[in-house]
Amino acid sequence: MQKSVRQRVVLVALLGVLVLLGVFLYRQLHVGWFLFALRHDYPPKTFVTVRSLLHKAERGYPLSAEEF
Repeated sequence: MQKSVRQRVVLVALLGVLVLLGVFLYRQLHVGWFLFALRHDYPPKTFVTVRSLLHKAERGYPLSAEEF
């Protein structure tokens, strides 16, 4: 019995560390993207996702250089 309790504690601790690491990395990337947008003076409407570029390319719409 004692071994299974110890294994559960270790598993919960590892999951907690992974969750905290994930939250930290998400916040770092999110803040980094926001600072990049501020530095380059992009208004939010010019953010282009890869998915929208692929949809345009599939439909044959011309892609402007600003979208890259």
